[in-house]
Amino acid sequence: MASILDEYEDSLSRSAALQPGCPSVGIPHSGYVNAQLEKDVPIFTKQRIDYTPSERITSLVVSCNQLCMSLGKDTLLRIDLGKANEPNQVELGRKDDAKVHKMFLDHTGSHLLIALSSTEVLYVNRNGQKVRPLARWKGQLVESVGWNKALGTESGTGPILVGTAHGQIFEAELSASEGGLFGPAPDLYFRPLYVLNEEGGPAPVCSLEAERGPDGRGFVIATTRQRLFQFIGRAAEGAEAQGFSGLFAAYTDHPPPFREFPSNLGYSELAFYTPKLRSAPRAFAWMMGDGVLYGALDCGRPDSLLSEERVWEYPEGVGPGASPPLAIVLTQFHFLLLLADRVEAVCTLTGQVVLRDHFLEKFGPLKHMVKDSSTGQLWAYTERAVFRYHVQREARDVWRTYLDMNRFDLAKEYCRDRPDCLDTVLAREADFCFRQRRYLESARCYALTQSYFEEIALKFLEAHQEEALAEFLQRKLTGLKPAERTQATLLTTWLTELYLSRLGALQGDPEALNLYRETRDRFRAFLSSPRHKEWLFASRAYPRAAGQSWGH
Repeated sequence: MASILDEYEDSLSRSAALQPGCPSVGIPHSGYVNAQLEKDVPIFTKQRIDYTPSERITSLVVSCNQLCMSLGKDTLLRIDLGKANEPNQVELGRKDDAKVHKMFLDHTGSHLLIALSSTEVLYVNRNGQKVRPLARWKGQLVESVGWNKALGTESGTGPILVGTAHGQIFEAELSASEGGLFGPAPDLYFRPLYVLNEEGGPAPVCSLEAERGPDGRGFVIATTRQRLFQFIGRAAEGAEAQGFSGLFAAYTDHPPPFREFPSNLGYSELAFYTPKLRSAPRAFAWMMGDGVLYGALDCGRPDSLLSEERVWEYPEGVGPGASPPLAIVLTQFHFLLLLADRVEAVCTLTGQVVLRDHFLEKFGPLKHMVKDSSTGQLWAYTERAVFRYHVQREARDVWRTYLDMNRFDLAKEYCRDRPDCLDTVLAREADFCFRQRRYLESARCYALTQSYFEEIALKFLEAHQEEALAEFLQRKLTGLKPAERTQATLLTTWLTELYLSRLGALQGDPEALNLYRETRDRFRAFLSSPRHKEWLFASRAYPRAAGQSWGH
């Protein structure tokens, strides 16, 4: 067989010389990726927005390419980022000393809520200039809002959830319709649903996320300073089916399941990653006192949505009593933490910090960071400046990370369009299977690579794995082009010799009768192929193979 192997390698060399523009099956696997492919712009690139605010920035939110910024205590600046040169300024008309506490903008970019330190809430619609106080909300310091992504539209929010500083969760609904002087108020209703507690009693509802799974079940994740609660259930039938009352009613007699951590920042923040705006979220990250709890979200699980959970602990100098993180956003493969002087990006696959981006002191300390889920852009701001992060080709090196984890299917998925990288993955998978003595799987992978043919064939020969060698040769033969007749003839001849050798070793052994018959049937099927016959006649091996007496 060594002579056939030598002839095959010679034929590859001749073929390569005759067809310099065509890759051959003998191109060696180099083991590295062309460095030029990796010389791209960074995944996260920061851009300072060319804008100097007239007053200090107190809050900023972005959604659906709509940016809303509060300046001082009485000015709202709205910018459609598709028409950035046409900003719109609205005066809140406040005569008291109330300050903007937080702002919330829904997924359509249409409904803006402005929570004031005076426990009042203002509503501004994207298509209007009027600032409308929400009378039913008065007396509540709003900390979080869970928007209804399934039912919310530009004209109305559908049922939404509102979390307060005193642990209460309310259900509310807003309408953009202004009617007239005596028209309906924007806040259609505002009713209590639940109270979240920690050890000492009610605790601020720091984050609220409301989603609906593919099976129709609803779920709500709510966080306090130290706890993450999960409400899971199916909405009741009838008029109330679109609201959340039925979901929360199931937990009247017993508390929902929760995760708890001992350290306390005084606040926490929850971030989701959703591939498409109206699809179910895939991952979560919860910034709390002990670090960041992150993982996958599985809407199909009956009792807990959280899976593959991990905790990333804050490094020295970060956390309660040191330099506390101020905000978190989540992308497909990273979470980004905002600190007073920098942004740190952590890969969710490895837990490694991949970016530390420091900001100049002249801009002042960073205040918050938000993500526009519709565009994937990230926004950070100080009192005097606004910055935008573009996320570009975030998955470019994910294949390499999965490869190092021996998760070959995922590695192949993320380099499907990059032949050099795919070849690296297939070769590594083949080597892994060979070491695990999964020789047939190894042969199938090797056959798809551009590794040295001679090297792979000798590996199977030295391991006495003729069946795997035959699999490797068969798959190489199937992948040849019609013009590669010399290689096809040699591979067909080699396979014929392997079959004959195998049948000769099995013949006459009563205990191997079934295996003998299976091998014989495969060989007959191999010989019945017109292409194989043609190549065997060219090598003069067919008469010898056809003349064998195989018995029954």
